[in-house]
Amino acid sequence: KMIIHLKGSGGLRGYLDLQKKFNPPRLFSYFFIVNKQISYGELNRFDDLTRLIGAKKKMGAHKLFLDSGAFSAWSKGIEIDINEYIQFIKKNARYIEVYSVLDVMGNAEETWRNQKIMERAGLKPLPCFHYGEDESYLKRYVDGYKYIALGGMVPVEKRDLIPWLDRLFRDYIC
Repeated sequence: KMIIHLKGSGGLRGYLDLQKKFNPPRLFSYFFIVNKQISYGELNRFDDLTRLIGAKKKMGAHKLFLDSGAFSAWSKGIEIDINEYIQFIKKNARYIEVYSVLDVMGNAEETWRNQKIMERAGLKPLPCFHYGEDESYLKRYVDGYKYIALGGMVPVEKRDLIPWLDRLFRDYIC
């Protein structure tokens, strides 16, 4: 069964109306929630949604996916503190169903190190493998985890991306 997590967009009123009516799985970016210099409304959407969940016990399962926002932070030259990310997840655990590792763009070893740091802190982050990384890391994730995320694909040309994905699925995932 595939679950697609929707990214918030548009005004808060429409966002909350959609949430109240359908309770769809949602994706939030930790980077945009906590980075107050960059205003995309992510913090407002997250706060409003957690208040809505707290007030409406009949909303059913809370299918929130928390992405670290590592790519956005990296593209803006801002570093995310892993300990603050861990504390945010723990503080909001009752709202979050899935959360990603704090991945490090272009550094598979640092991403793996963060995976282990988060696990030692009692968390179970979704590991992330990026385009162009050493595939021994992908094998490690596929062998040790039920689910993984694939990342680092935004800047990759379609002509390079499709064969890469086809090969990964053929050789490692399926």
